Amino acid sequence: MPSTNSPTGRRQRTFRLHDNVDLPSPHRTLGGAAGIGSIDSSIESPPILQPTLSQYDWKIDFLQKELAGTQKNRADFLRSVNHLSPIHRLPTEILHEIFLDACTSDASPMCSNNRKKLRYVSETPLRIAAVCTHWREACLSSPRFWTFVFIDADDAHLSRSVKSLAALYQERSSSKPFTCSISAKYHRGYEDEVEELENPTIPYISLKTLFSDDMLDFNECRLLTLDMIVGELSDLSIQSPQFTSLECLHIKGYYVYDVIGEDSSPLFVDAPRLSELRLFDTRCMVGFELPWAQIRTLWLQCYDQFGDAFEDMTTIIEHFPRLETLVLQEIYEWHRSELMDSTTQEGVRTLRVLSFRGSAIFRVLRLPDLRCLEVVDESPDVNALLPFLASSPVLTEIRFDNLAIRDTDLLRILDETPELKWLVVVECKEVLKCFAITNDLLVRLQEPSASLTKLEHVEPVWAENNEIEEGKVLDVLEARHGCGTLMSAVIGVRGGGELKEGTLARIQSLREQKMSVCLY
Repeated sequence: MPSTNSPTGRRQRTFRLHDNVDLPSPHRTLGGAAGIGSIDSSIESPPILQPTLSQYDWKIDFLQKELAGTQKNRADFLRSVNHLSPIHRLPTEILHEIFLDACTSDASPMCSNNRKKLRYVSETPLRIAAVCTHWREACLSSPRFWTFVFIDADDAHLSRSVKSLAALYQERSSSKPFTCSISAKYHRGYEDEVEELENPTIPYISLKTLFSDDMLDFNECRLLTLDMIVGELSDLSIQSPQFTSLECLHIKGYYVYDVIGEDSSPLFVDAPRLSELRLFDTRCMVGFELPWAQIRTLWLQCYDQFGDAFEDMTTIIEHFPRLETLVLQEIYEWHRSELMDSTTQEGVRTLRVLSFRGSAIFRVLRLPDLRCLEVVDESPDVNALLPFLASSPVLTEIRFDNLAIRDTDLLRILDETPELKWLVVVECKEVLKCFAITNDLLVRLQEPSASLTKLEHVEPVWAENNEIEEGKVLDVLEARHGCGTLMSAVIGVRGGGELKEGTLARIQSLREQKMSVCLY
């Protein structure tokens, strides 16, 4: 280790390490693995701490497994969430439309099943409001939900709950036009073994209470239904409420005369907007003093086409000097009518015949001003229908829906109505015996100059088992549209069957030519 003198005068020493010097390793110094083992053994924890460490080890292992399971469950749940709709709460506007459909009804208690249905519809707003806070707020925010009131008049004095419920609906409807249905199920005056009647009796005191000033404000009543029999006609001799907004009146039942020469009831004398009357097998219409000249639509349901019932029906029709629409539903002809005298009713522009059974009405009723005839769920007697059509020279629209009739009979009808502008023929879903839409009919319709020269709209809809050539249907549309008369059409298979691609292509071509063509 040499030493040198620095410029400052201090002595410096220099140390050198040689690479070939073999220093002893710690491993050899400690005696190899045995030495390390002796060190490990010397630092082992005391036995009293070992259980605590084991507990921590177990807890770490448990939490690691719990974490792995939770992560797996989260991944599975996330996959399910990705397949769900992102909408978690319907907008209030959509809720309003759904609730409105459930809370309103224009149906009448024309049969026993409807009575239960109407009571349920009337209670629906209360049920909706009890589901949750969000639904309650949505229900209370719209007065339209509270505009249908069903009043059960079984109780002669009307229970406190009925009165309270009617008052609640009136308040929450905020004076919106409402519908009121009044019905009674039991007749209190008969023996105990005859409690329930098809046509229930409403006691006089119930009517007096219902139409009193402190019950309901009938100024805003738009549609009123009375499902009842009154024991005596004098029961209806009560003061008329102000039916300022009444547009539709539905009546089921009939009335017993207790005094000969009894005046008609003035119950509906003050109804300046009343324009529609629907009668369900109601024979004695003279029991009411109605504004006959105001009625534009008359609906007769469940009448028989023979005997006194048929005469009652024709007599009722004659009461209305300004009738425009006549609807006949479920008119049954159990026996062939012997009536030969015809009845003429001027002014009627629309006749709707629904679920008709028999043709006596066509043999005796004459409507010279008829513009539109609609027949649904019926196969009319063509021999009776042709003279009826001949008596309606201005008829321009015919609708046959759910029809089962031969094409030859349909051609006879079309020959009798050359002024038609609107023709709708919808066959039954499955016709077993005959078809109305056939090649013969399509060939006739394909000649605009020979048949129905003024036709503007046509709807041929054929049954599923009617193997019609779709191309011939399009031939009719193209030929008539080319002449400039046919402006719109609806075609298709009853039940929504698919049309061929070639048919759809031709339909698209007609649309490009400014013709309106829709699929049924």
